[in-house]
Amino acid sequence: MVMEYSPTKSSDGKKGYFIRTVYGLIDGTKKQAIKEIERESNRLCPSGFTFVEEEEHPRKTKWGAKNGQVDLIWEITCKGA
Repeated sequence: MVMEYSPTKSSDGKKGYFIRTVYGLIDGTKKQAIKEIERESNRLCPSGFTFVEEEEHPRKTKWGAKNGQVDLIWEITCKGA
């Protein structure tokens, strides 16, 4: 499963991340994607994390039609960071 992340900071200065993966078609289900994002969140934040927000963006073909894949993005902050 594709997994990308970028560091960020919350408004109160806590370390956080935007984590992106893809689901749909051959990339698995949303449930599987969430499980992988949770695993990556725990790896990035060994003391635990707080879920902030989730976004989904359907991917489209060059012609604007949905192609069956969805980008799933979580924003998290690390506890104790």
